[in-house]
Amino acid sequence: MRVGFFTRGLNERRFYGDKQVLLMLINGLKELGHKAFISDNPEQILSCDHIFLSNIIYNLSSHYNLLKLFDRPYNLVSFHEDVIKYFGPATAFYNAIAQSLKGDHPYFNLEHLMHAPDHILFFSTFPRNEPLLNYEVIKNAKLCMANTPTEKETILRDCPSAKVACVPLGPGFLTEERYDESDAFLTLSGLKSKDYILQIGRFSTRKNQLGSILATKDLDVPLVFIANYPGCKGYTKTCYKAATKWRKAPTLIFSSTIEPYEEGPLKVIRVPTEWALSHDLVLSAYQHAGLYLHPAFMELPGFVSLEAAKLGIPSVASSWTTLKDYFTDPKTGEYTLDERIAYVDKPYDINAITSSVEAMFGKSFPQGEHPTFSRREKAMAEDLLQALQGSP
Repeated sequence: MRVGFFTRGLNERRFYGDKQVLLMLINGLKELGHKAFISDNPEQILSCDHIFLSNIIYNLSSHYNLLKLFDRPYNLVSFHEDVIKYFGPATAFYNAIAQSLKGDHPYFNLEHLMHAPDHILFFSTFPRNEPLLNYEVIKNAKLCMANTPTEKETILRDCPSAKVACVPLGPGFLTEERYDESDAFLTLSGLKSKDYILQIGRFSTRKNQLGSILATKDLDVPLVFIANYPGCKGYTKTCYKAATKWRKAPTLIFSSTIEPYEEGPLKVIRVPTEWALSHDLVLSAYQHAGLYLHPAFMELPGFVSLEAAKLGIPSVASSWTTLKDYFTDPKTGEYTLDERIAYVDKPYDINAITSSVEAMFGKSFPQGEHPTFSRREKAMAEDLLQALQGSP
């Protein structure tokens, strides 16, 4: 059987996690004896037995219209974020902080935010409209693959007639049961083990580096970002200003794409691409962190939090993401993981994030034995094939 993932945009570094999902499915399908690949070549795709479109952050109309022209059924790996929920607050938080930094807003500043966090919602903008643009794509797919029940609910809210099946993921690139400790990141950074807070991912309003900066502004602990993709220039610049103005301890950014920069306690360190993308380096950064901090407005699939949790790193995350689903029994609704992850209910509530950081920093947990941490590519592919067999 030939399975083709008809994609666009996944060669961009900012979609590393999304591409990783497709590669995991492809590897699993190959392990089961099938042919599978990613392509933007229509001739290759049209020869497949099963076709998948992917990632509704793009308008998929052109791919959809081509398949419709050739009367080819297709499926969808959605990466369907709850744009209606998160986009307004995420952009509002950024807008409010940016204006506060300029010092020219007549009645809003950081003290106001700390006292009345919900007031940032007055700075909201309209959400992106990709789910609306892709409504026909979602509606006419034979099968929409969701990673979790929360994503499934979002798909069905945006398109009630969609045919959706959940195919849970594994813990990112950490496919081994156990990992020996590596000092690679300590050698690169000069930091001490368990003496820094870590966040991984491109600078983005939804990943909320601003929340991490403000929540740790009074803590005497280095804050480390690994960002292989620069993200939005305006947002990144605002993060620089916030770290320089409000954080007392060092803020270190390691990147292969962002230009070196240094001002006060902020330092951007340019590292070679082979280092920045090295699993050994990222593994080491996780292992020696005193806390993994990721108060994202939205994160899907959220490999970084799964990876940190598997390694036993205490974490602070947002309940707005799909992370809890990976550790919740679908039949009983019981949360089945220990206390290694603390969840904040509002990603823009700085006081709540700070309290969780202070409570979790430096705690110790064993490398994980939860079923999510042991899930492999073959199991993902088996579940996907089973869902395909059950689709009309």
